[in-house]
Amino acid sequence: MKLTAIMDNHRSEQKALTAEHGLSFLLDTGTTKILFDFGAGRAAYDNAVKLNVDLKSIDYAVGSHGHYDHGGGYPYFFVGGLSCPLITGDGYFEEKYAFDGMKATYLGCGFDERWMEERRIDHRVCREMMKLEDDCYVVGGFQRTHDFETIPKRFVLRDQEGWKQDDFSDEVCLVLTRPEGLVVIVGCSHPGILNILKSVQMRFHRPVYAPRRGRPAAHRKDAGGDEGHGCPSDRLQPLFRRTAPGDAGRPSGYPALLPRRRRLPVPVNFGIQQICSACMYHSSLHSSRWYRGNAT
Repeated sequence: MKLTAIMDNHRSEQKALTAEHGLSFLLDTGTTKILFDFGAGRAAYDNAVKLNVDLKSIDYAVGSHGHYDHGGGYPYFFVGGLSCPLITGDGYFEEKYAFDGMKATYLGCGFDERWMEERRIDHRVCREMMKLEDDCYVVGGFQRTHDFETIPKRFVLRDQEGWKQDDFSDEVCLVLTRPEGLVVIVGCSHPGILNILKSVQMRFHRPVYAPRRGRPAAHRKDAGGDEGHGCPSDRLQPLFRRTAPGDAGRPSGYPALLPRRRRLPVPVNFGIQQICSACMYHSSLHSSRWYRGNAT
């Protein structure tokens, strides 16, 4: 199983690739290829071309949620030859904004269902769980079991009745079942990373082995800020199973959050460089960092 970072907000040593605010992963399970998110615009597609990604060989495209930095690049991938089904959560195409009380900034993906229909794109909606292949699923409809994981009020939707809070019910993630446990690949985790991981764990009745998360840095704020979803590391530990004997007494997901590449079960490549992609969980909020090292 291989996870390739096509777009991230941090530049790697491969200077021919563009880094910008956004996310796009290519997951190769060995039998199925899945494009997870599409970046903010053309740059993600250009990176894919430079990485020699064969778009026609991709079996599924999955949009984690309907924000521009995760979905805005999809039309470029389509024009470039991506022809597989697009899987999203329900409400992916709703009008999404950031509202500060004075002005509203459009945050949506930039295309809609009519655009999809005109091009006869196979759009599939995942509301709870959708099986892509044995041991690989798209999961949505997360239970909000941790009330301290709140969504900033500035994220809103606009419909015929006016403005309303965006609850990000459209957010989905990828789940892979492995002998060691569950590998979870998520986007921004707006519903809350604990809510997502706990929901996945409850549905599969298995422990989470390795969360893989791409969260653009612009979503983060300092501790105590409105953007924080308050996620102490000790709250994460019960979600993860124990590790091999050498790590006895520590949850297996937790070492995966640390910059030790040998412990990561899923290598992540950005260009020619292998990256350890994982979340670092701080004492009062969660945020993501990329740890980079030479390929082994």
